[in-house]
Amino acid sequence: MKNRELGELDIPQNCFAVQFFDLVTAKFDVDGQIIETTSKRFNESGRFYINATVMNQEEVAKEHGENSTILGNMQSNRWDEVVKCVTGNFQPFEKEDSIVTA
Repeated sequence: MKNRELGELDIPQNCFAVQFFDLVTAKFDVDGQIIETTSKRFNESGRFYINATVMNQEEVAKEHGENSTILGNMQSNRWDEVVKCVTGNFQPFEKEDSIVTA
């Protein structure tokens, strides 16, 4: 895919996020044998969380309790906000991330 249009993706039903990045693949002739190598990711986008909810520590504590694992993870990792995904899991919400509806 050459563009980064979410509307052009066929997103599976159980997918909770999408992230774009670029890779470069090059082929080299090494003693008559073609070797293909691929770069590391670059031009990475933030994550686009699908139909998710952003929650701060107060909201997590209210919904899941003061002794919940997710609240403990937020406090120990210094996450101000997490995303509650449609699949029920939590992910840290970074400044470059966003919420989209599908």
